Amino acid sequence: MGRILCAAPRLRLGWASLSPARSERILRAIRVALALIAVAIVSCSLAVDPGQLNEGCPSGTKLCGGECVDITPDVGCRREGCLACFLAGATPLCSATGECVIGACHTDFDNCDNDSSNGCETDKRSSNDHCGMCGRKCVVANAEPDCASGICAIRICNPGFADCDDDARNGCEASLGDEDTCGACNVSCTAGQTCGGPSGSKVCQN
Repeated sequence: MGRILCAAPRLRLGWASLSPARSERILRAIRVALALIAVAIVSCSLAVDPGQLNEGCPSGTKLCGGECVDITPDVGCRREGCLACFLAGATPLCSATGECVIGACHTDFDNCDNDSSNGCETDKRSSNDHCGMCGRKCVVANAEPDCASGICAIRICNPGFADCDDDARNGCEASLGDEDTCGACNVSCTAGQTCGGPSGSKVCQN
């Protein structure tokens, strides 16, 4: 890193041997020199970017806790500030441009919305829209779906239906108003009977 030096000229004076006129000229010269120094200080202040110098820390580091530290997600990815970089469900990484980005998603999490700013936001173990993988939406017939450990399952059957074959892939396939599943699984009406009655209380009737 280059250094910017702002220096004033040295003045060596022997006041005792100077005449009043000579002393006055020197004082005027000093006032002019001081004015020039003030201009130089302002110019240096404008030329130097405090964010670049960052209290004298070398490139790739910044001042945190009174010492120069490497720029990592633990202290933030920009040279300004020392707030840690956090991304939900992810291990963060500092990009070449100083942005906090996803380094890797944690197990069972993914960046399904392709937005790095909110991390790996999706828990694939329980998301009905991204069950087991991004884009896999749980849809089960005649039922409210559920994503259980990354596998589409049945949360609850709709009224009047049941999962009589214990296969979530075809949902709650059985109608509890049919003669073979009258009011419940494994309840079959005999020949000549019909399944009737109010919804939720179907029974075999002669």
